[in-house]
Amino acid sequence: MDKIKLEGIFKDFSVIGFEVLRKGDNNEEFFLFIDEKTDFELFVENLKASYNLPGIIFLNIKPCTLLEFHTQISKLIKPNFVLEIREDFVCSDALKELKKIKEIYNFRIAIDDFGKSFSNTQRFLILRPEFVKIDIKDFSETEIANFVSFFKKARTIAIAEKVESLHEFLLIKKLGFDLWQGFFEKYLNTSVNFLHEKFNTKESS
Repeated sequence: MDKIKLEGIFKDFSVIGFEVLRKGDNNEEFFLFIDEKTDFELFVENLKASYNLPGIIFLNIKPCTLLEFHTQISKLIKPNFVLEIREDFVCSDALKELKKIKEIYNFRIAIDDFGKSFSNTQRFLILRPEFVKIDIKDFSETEIANFVSFFKKARTIAIAEKVESLHEFLLIKKLGFDLWQGFFEKYLNTSVNFLHEKFNTKESS
């Protein structure tokens, strides 16, 4: 576990899983430039390090790596593992191939950074992932609310990313997100106490 760090995935104030990240890497830039073999090796390291963790485990992998190593991956993962990809890294034809692989091996897929670059609802409908992550700092409240409504109709779980404050936590609850992750987890104990006092006071008044 010394090479990885875990970021909690929360439902309200309860941890229901983790995203597995590598320490010291700028993940987006790092994964853009590594080849598929290196990416697969890192994926296997992360998988082994998190194999006995409870809850839903999100493991990052490049779409092209999944296309190349899907047979090996299918033999390694457990039902609680989710393969997290940046869908805008691939063309629409490759998305169709990913969809076939997903259906054959019953992979659970999460789309990271939905709405960035070429990522959009049309491309989402090709892959039909189980989870979608949205960076709440990239869009207006109206845009986010429309996204979340769309995903609920598609029976896809929406995860709010970069939730860093109590204000943002209350906002994503209002917008209808199912789950969240972000730096706000560092302040959970203080915030839980604050909310209990706030709502208990309201109820007693």
